Amino acid sequence: MANTSRRAIAQQLRRTCERELQICTSEPNRRAIAQQERRERERVGNTVNQRAVSQQERRRHERIENTIDRRSIAQQSRRELERAKRALCIHCGALHWLDERIVNSPKTNPKFGSCCRHGKVILPLLHDPPLLLRQLFEGQDEQCKEFRANIRQYNAVHAFTLLGVNIDQTILNGRSPYSFRIHGELRHRSGLLLPESSLNANYAQLYIYDPDIAHQIRMGRNKNLHTQTMWELQEILREHHAFYPIYQQAHEILSQVCEEGVSETDLAVHLHFNAATDRHRYNLLTSNEIAVILPGDGSEPKAMRDIVIRLRGGPLEHIHEAHPAYLPLHYVLFFPHRELGWHAELHHTLIDEYGQYIEDQSKASRLTQMDFYSFCLFSRHTEFSTILRGGKLLQEFMGLADALGTIVNEEINLNNLGRCIILPSTHIGSACHMFEIFQDSMAIT
Repeated sequence: MANTSRRAIAQQLRRTCERELQICTSEPNRRAIAQQERRERERVGNTVNQRAVSQQERRRHERIENTIDRRSIAQQSRRELERAKRALCIHCGALHWLDERIVNSPKTNPKFGSCCRHGKVILPLLHDPPLLLRQLFEGQDEQCKEFRANIRQYNAVHAFTLLGVNIDQTILNGRSPYSFRIHGELRHRSGLLLPESSLNANYAQLYIYDPDIAHQIRMGRNKNLHTQTMWELQEILREHHAFYPIYQQAHEILSQVCEEGVSETDLAVHLHFNAATDRHRYNLLTSNEIAVILPGDGSEPKAMRDIVIRLRGGPLEHIHEAHPAYLPLHYVLFFPHRELGWHAELHHTLIDEYGQYIEDQSKASRLTQMDFYSFCLFSRHTEFSTILRGGKLLQEFMGLADALGTIVNEEINLNNLGRCIILPSTHIGSACHMFEIFQDSMAIT
């Protein structure tokens, strides 16, 4: 009897379990179970995604903190350098580090010679650039940063002259420091005032055209540059650059003479520099300084102070590095006003009895190109130097290109061939040195 009861209870329990299993496996219950499993998977996925996002955010914050740390370190280093570079040259006001002082010069009264050779080289400071150009050099917005990143290209498209070299582009790529390497002879070349076709106009020719047309031509060849920046630079140079009206005058003279029946290919003008003006001041250029003269067809031998300009026809003319327009005609962003470059009539300065700087008129006091560029490459509180803020254009200006190239050309000038040079007694092996040794030996005996 007991066994029968246990069996009945077991069967009842089995039937109950089967009914519950059937209920659980019904369609609505299966959907509920699937939804519950899906929600569970979504919770797990969201948890994983949140962890990934948090890790990504953490990495981004770490990068930002590292960038801020690097910037703060760079700013601190810059401030320390500025504090260290606090010594001023008493003659020209150039900023120096104390360790740059000459030997036996005390820290309390340091003296320097690399900037102006102890007051022998006193040149006029650069004029403040136009406000828009200064903002491009100093600003931190995207337009200003783009200008400084492409400053060489901006300068080239607005220059009056062509840099007559082949630039090696193979070393300009990569993350290494910028390098400016060229092939061929370094020359600045002046082209024709009118091109064979308006589509081929470039350099100084574009300053003869209407501003809108010139801007369209420049932008068509330099589509990667900022349109507003190109227009602003064009207007700045048309308003302030000294050689813009001079080239306009040359074009008017040549056009007027051609209307009288003279062939365009047989006509040229010379931009002649008159060194009799005040050579140590950046005055407004007048007809007394850069004169447009009409000597003939351009076949006559030209002087170093002349730039030959033709209306049409003829080869590109080389501009001699001794011409004061050699630099401002090409580096228009460095010299946007009326500044002139080095020329052979510059002399050292003297201090008179009243403490004023006067020009030394002796022949031996000629100011060399090394003196000129050394003076220009020092920063001063009283000068906004566009040259020192030029970035890649400064490297083109100094990096074994124009400045050093002209200095080397000056040292190997064929005009110095056959000139007598007396070496001092400090030069070992020279005649003066041997004679001094002979006198010393005779005195001992």
